[in-house]
Amino acid sequence: MTGLGFVLVRELVIDMCTEKCNTGVVAIKTLPVTEARKKLTDLVDKAATQLDEYVITVKGRPKAVLMSSEEFESWKETNEILADSELVKAIRKGGKELAEGKGVPWAEAKRELKI
Repeated sequence: MTGLGFVLVRELVIDMCTEKCNTGVVAIKTLPVTEARKKLTDLVDKAATQLDEYVITVKGRPKAVLMSSEEFESWKETNEILADSELVKAIRKGGKELAEGKGVPWAEAKRELKI
């Protein structure tokens, strides 16, 4: 992967984060399973629309996490990328190329790729 690939990955991640992060403050709340059970519909709605995250406890210990499906998919994708040592190496190489001024500006890359 060249610097261009790194720019694409980086910009797509930034675009996703900008889309999510600009919607407001992401809240992580801890609550017991009994309370979560009573409020489940509301919690799911807030996780999906406001990106709130909930740590659900049983007897005071964290047992599960409730988050939006988009956030969950993002976590899975990040883990897949990090598990691929060749891809991580290529991303680092791309970062180095960018630092050396060898990257392609995002606008130019989008034009070249017609996206």
